[in-house]
Amino acid sequence: MATVLGSSAEVPSSHHQSVLTHPGYTATAWDTGDGTIEAMEAQDGSGFCLAVQWHPEVAEDLRLFEALVHAAARRAAGAERAAAVEPPASNPG
Repeated sequence: MATVLGSSAEVPSSHHQSVLTHPGYTATAWDTGDGTIEAMEAQDGSGFCLAVQWHPEVAEDLRLFEALVHAAARRAAGAERAAAVEPPASNPG
């Protein structure tokens, strides 16, 4: 998250409920007022996997969406390279 938004960011959030923990994720951002977890990340090396408890769709800051698009493009490029070196599946039909 820090790579995407830096060490501090203002986000559109209103807490009426939130998660405390989630197996497989590590909390990486907190509300400075009440300490509520605002973001979590998967730490298993599975790639771009962030969970946020705010509304990025109503923010003017598009960095989170830009990071998602860039991660998807990198993954797609890797899949295209892998497909180019793998032989096509045989079709017994």
